[in-house]
Amino acid sequence: MKNLTIALLSVITLMGVTAKAENRIEKPLWDCALTFEAEGRGLQVIIGKFKMTGEGTVSCIDIAGNTQQMKVKVTMGGKPIALNVALGHLKLAGVATGIGLAAGPEALLGKYYVANVEASLLRGAGAHFAVRGGQEAVTLNLGLSLARGAGFQAGITKMKIEAAE
Repeated sequence: MKNLTIALLSVITLMGVTAKAENRIEKPLWDCALTFEAEGRGLQVIIGKFKMTGEGTVSCIDIAGNTQQMKVKVTMGGKPIALNVALGHLKLAGVATGIGLAAGPEALLGKYYVANVEASLLRGAGAHFAVRGGQEAVTLNLGLSLARGAGFQAGITKMKIEAAE
């Protein structure tokens, strides 16, 4: 709850900082979405290891209609102790989008806190809520995914988005 409050206050602050007194925008503001495919496996009941990795594309549009895309690498979980219950092997394909402000697509790279749940017995689905705040970007994202495999994962973990090589 504390992180959510900080993120919301950061959004309001960024909105005030990016506009000049004569109501002209100093920097373009971007609306972005992430499409991804990831695979994960492991066993974790608070203690253990469940890690998902994959690739995706961040697609952004600014207020003037300009677009940019960036290939990214996504890693979620993997810590030996986390508020996470997970078991099995899952393959996900999904999309995440939300509300927020960014100085550009590169500002979305970094660490996120994620609350998520996925379940599959051959086929399944999942939902994710991610929060990130910083000087260059503040975002609250909601994601949906389709899952394959046999497994279950629910908890609060960290996610990292990096530029793909």
